[in-house]
Amino acid sequence: MQGNVEKSNPLQENARPMGIFLLNYSLVFFSLFQLLKFSQVLLRWKVLSSLALSISPVLLGVEGLFWALTGSVLAWSSWKRKPWSPAAILLAGVMLTLLSWIKLFLFAERIVLENRWPANLAATIIGISSLIGILRLRSSQAYYGKNTVK
Repeated sequence: MQGNVEKSNPLQENARPMGIFLLNYSLVFFSLFQLLKFSQVLLRWKVLSSLALSISPVLLGVEGLFWALTGSVLAWSSWKRKPWSPAAILLAGVMLTLLSWIKLFLFAERIVLENRWPANLAATIIGISSLIGILRLRSSQAYYGKNTVK
């Protein structure tokens, strides 16, 4: 006789929290978008090289390939529940945000910068806060195997 032993539901233990599910698919779409950016740079190389751009086509292509690979690795590691995934995702999010702001200050025209910085700041705050919020949820931490009891 087993008595009052409760069996855990294996499907429930392995279920991905909704926040992680959305984060994984966001990473996949981000990676695909960056891969598209990289492919468009390669396909339109002659046109981009002939334009007087403030950013080199080489930099655009390398950036697209780097973020496509980074996003793919992060999506895979999160899907496979690697314990280093949350820290890597947060680090990549902060890096992407900082690089976006640096590019904005270095390459944007002054009028564009003056008009867009409030919207960019709001998007930055919402994005980083959402990312931290999803990764700090108890269900997300349990998903990655962290002890949520404090």
